[in-house]
Amino acid sequence: MQTRVRTATSSTNVVRVLVKLFKHMLNVWHFYASVALMILAALLSSLIPYIMRYIIDAGIVRRSFEVILNRSSLLIALAAVSSLFRLSSGYVGSLATQRVVHMLRASAFESMLRKPVRFFSDVAVGQAITTIVNDTGRVEGFLAFEFRMLINAVFSAAISLVFMFYMNASLALVALASMAATVIVKHTQPLL
Repeated sequence: MQTRVRTATSSTNVVRVLVKLFKHMLNVWHFYASVALMILAALLSSLIPYIMRYIIDAGIVRRSFEVILNRSSLLIALAAVSSLFRLSSGYVGSLATQRVVHMLRASAFESMLRKPVRFFSDVAVGQAITTIVNDTGRVEGFLAFEFRMLINAVFSAAISLVFMFYMNASLALVALASMAATVIVKHTQPLL
């Protein structure tokens, strides 16, 4: 009689698996480096509107070509450095993901080696290996894309809010109120 291998994606295991996953991630220094590079890239990208405001106020309004040229050069440099940080974050994040997936697979196969022989009478070895490979592949996809995008979105939003309130608190409140109103209207409308 073949028994089904318990997968990491069953609903009862999700929280436990996520906690274990984050414990693995905390042991990989690449993860910290990737997050730091992502934060730096978001911070530099958020400076661009602030510098544009300065170009408009001090350069265009006052007709100072030198200010426009200097700040435009700074904008180009910021965009280049920010892109470099994003590229580096992606590369280092990929290394972190690969290390975490390697640790998960090694841990799973070590666990398989500790199983009693009767376990392999009940569970097909191919099924167990396929489950391990598929589940770690899902984890790899989550860490490589969804998790990194979540971190990037949170930090970008936080930095943008800080700069919005720094530039003009009243206008920032108007923008936030209009965004909240849009979300409320969109979610209260019946589906067509």
